[in-house]
Amino acid sequence: PTREAWQEFVRSDWIAYDAHMVQNIAVFEDQISAYERRMKAEEDAAAARSPAEIPGTLCTMCNTML
Repeated sequence: PTREAWQEFVRSDWIAYDAHMVQNIAVFEDQISAYERRMKAEEDAAAARSPAEIPGTLCTMCNTML
């Protein structure tokens, strides 16, 4: 191929690569965001439970570990 054709191929390849990376980054950020929301929801749910529902806590009524 000519030098110009090769340069055009390389340029178009970089454009395609950059577009693919932008898409991958967007998917990754969406996945991280979903994971963080899930972890926050689990933390909130755990904090909302009464101590008797949390394994390894001391039952104040019978003084035994749950």
